[in-house]
Amino acid sequence: MSNGANFASYLVGGRLDPPFMPTKTDPYIEGTIIESQGGKNDSKLVVTEDCELLSIAVGVSDYEPKDYWNLYVGDKLVCRNIFTKDVPEGMYLTAVIPCKAGTQFHLEYFNVGGKPKFVWVNYQMLK
Repeated sequence: MSNGANFASYLVGGRLDPPFMPTKTDPYIEGTIIESQGGKNDSKLVVTEDCELLSIAVGVSDYEPKDYWNLYVGDKLVCRNIFTKDVPEGMYLTAVIPCKAGTQFHLEYFNVGGKPKFVWVNYQMLK
């Protein structure tokens, strides 16, 4: 039997196992805003109930090529040195990240260019 046939029979009547497919079904998006004057800026969000993090979107009012961001989920670094682009950026995660109530999302924004700006952050989840 070929690998394709094995994969097909695995999916018949089921779905891919977590963390590659979510287990929760209710969409939920929460946003935060950072008002940056330069240097390192932090934004922290604590989830109030169990959820699965699907993606993060980051937009900036004034894009500068050397500005970048990092994302921690709990104490785990998930995104590192993501440089800003001229369009708001969505980072879809290759695996769903399960989060218990009380988990902290910590975004570090590094305003290397030093110009005052707003940073908008959206966390796309399922609850």
